[in-house]
Amino acid sequence: MSITLERLRVPVTLQADGTAKGRIVADASVYNVVSATGHRIHAGAFQASLDTRGLPMLSWEHAWELGPIGTILDMQDGPNSLRYTAQLYLESDLSNRIHQAIVGNNIRDNSFAFEGLDVAEVTVDGETVYEVTKANLFEACLCVVGANEMAGVISAQSLLDPDADAKLEAALDRIVVRQREELAAISASEQAEREAAALLRQVDMDLLAAEPWEQTEEMK
Repeated sequence: MSITLERLRVPVTLQADGTAKGRIVADASVYNVVSATGHRIHAGAFQASLDTRGLPMLSWEHAWELGPIGTILDMQDGPNSLRYTAQLYLESDLSNRIHQAIVGNNIRDNSFAFEGLDVAEVTVDGETVYEVTKANLFEACLCVVGANEMAGVISAQSLLDPDADAKLEAALDRIVVRQREELAAISASEQAEREAAALLRQVDMDLLAAEPWEQTEEMK
């Protein structure tokens, strides 16, 4: 099996209405465009794969060892592109930073990995082009630099929360208060143990002082 990693690019248009933070829409592939790797994907090439294999993984820079950075919720093999909607895992530091970069218009590119099943090699203007009409789809992938200037992130819901600083400060305050309470409880417990031990020692000393000594035969 030969897996091809294809990269795509498109200008980003952000939609930050806050209804679904971390939600993105992107084109994993745009059809009838020759990419820098020499592939030209045709509409419908991934439909059979979507029907049989289901939705692919969403990754970052093809780093499969990192696992997915989000969940692809929907993917449509349309007449012009392979468009998907995904929810990034904002609780993950990596996914969180990627999304902030998308919102900041620093990340615009998309990529995908596929196995060509029906591929024809043709010559266009003296260059070899691989016409792909059927393929297995393994992933959609956000990336820094793409090879096709026609696809990538279309929209993203804003990660920015106007109350984020206040929420973080309140959370930190709660943590500090809880830690102080725990330390106070530990200190009080240790002090109680010291006082109890001192009391027992004093009781033992009082008992020894009050108890008469009895001489044994050996002591006489």
